[in-house]
Amino acid sequence: MSAAIDDRSRALGLLCAVLTLLTWSGFILVTRLGVRSTMSPSDLVALRFIIAGAVMLPWMLRHGLGGLSWQRALVLAMLAGPGFALPAFYGFTNAPAAHGAGLIPGTLPIWTVVLAALIAGERITELKLGGVALTVLGVALITGPHVLAAEYGVLTSDLLLPLASLSWALYTVLARRWSVAPLQAATVVFVLSGAICAPIYLAAVGPRFLSAPLEDLLLQGVYQGVIATIVSILLFTRAVHALGAGATTLITAAVPSVVTLAAIPLLGEIPAATAIAGILLVTLGVVATVLSTKSGPPSPERQRTPPAE
Repeated sequence: MSAAIDDRSRALGLLCAVLTLLTWSGFILVTRLGVRSTMSPSDLVALRFIIAGAVMLPWMLRHGLGGLSWQRALVLAMLAGPGFALPAFYGFTNAPAAHGAGLIPGTLPIWTVVLAALIAGERITELKLGGVALTVLGVALITGPHVLAAEYGVLTSDLLLPLASLSWALYTVLARRWSVAPLQAATVVFVLSGAICAPIYLAAVGPRFLSAPLEDLLLQGVYQGVIATIVSILLFTRAVHALGAGATTLITAAVPSVVTLAAIPLLGEIPAATAIAGILLVTLGVVATVLSTKSGPPSPERQRTPPAE
């Protein structure tokens, strides 16, 4: 009976990991579609946190800050809220989806390794260093042609996307250091980000996103405010519980490849050969970095905080 339960748990964990891969990939594709259509990056940021914050508000009213001080809660909210969303969404205005896939989830291991060493004193192993080197080379292949061609619009976006990844990596390292459970951390981020972003956005432009076509508003509202935030965190957390953080992250390392392939029919974006090579190197870098860390199923308090894509 126990073996059968374990098999079912692993199968459910695998399903959740695959669904996490799809939701993270979908976040990049849906966001790129949104900024190419009728909604601005600031519209998407406001929509994301107003909806996610409203959904998670009852949880926060019941559980509070989960032992966090207000100062730490605000730091986490600013890093994973507007600190991540603003550069990410503005980055998608000129950069194709494949660049977003390579430069946000792809560079996350670089920032996490460096910040974990600086903040938590974690040792950088040779395999981690090799993963970082592969990722840096991949990023150079993705962005290099735009530097040489002086395509400053794309280059500016390519610089914003890793900044979003850096903000998320700092959030991840701090949340782990402060022992904040993933769901509690997400609740704090979404509710406080909504409370911060909503009045600023409404005071600046009013409820402008309501003027978007209904189908765009529904797609972005549901995906940004529910699927790419709350649902993806629940899926990731369940996958980590069953499979471990390492195995789950190995599966989600396919995000750049999935996005690159899906963007061809869905967005009509055909990547250059250098971008494809760069994305493959970034993916190998992520895999090498993950393999450098042995991990089994962690306790709920020490689960890796997932990217709320």
